[in-house]
Amino acid sequence: MILYKGNERMLGEYGITVTYNKKPAKLRKSTVKPLFKITTMGVILGSTFTNTGNASVLVYKGKKITGISTLVSEGETLRMTKGYSTITVVNTSTLVAAKFTVMVAK
Repeated sequence: MILYKGNERMLGEYGITVTYNKKPAKLRKSTVKPLFKITTMGVILGSTFTNTGNASVLVYKGKKITGISTLVSEGETLRMTKGYSTITVVNTSTLVAAKFTVMVAK
């Protein structure tokens, strides 16, 4: 049985503390080894993906590296729009580790 579904603040009458504080967004700094991939989940839509390393990376929507990718060169940015809440980043370099930053929900 669910009490006060949709109006959870009424649970305060029973002595239950209800908080609606969302965790703050966090800037995640990641490194991808040469020819490896990494999946990042919880990306905040509307934020910016920034390639801070010395290698170009491919950014895919979702967990798989299929479909259309976006090439982000060194020092460039990419706007995280609809479909980019989970991204897979592939390092195309054979010698240099790639680095990037993106805002994620904790």
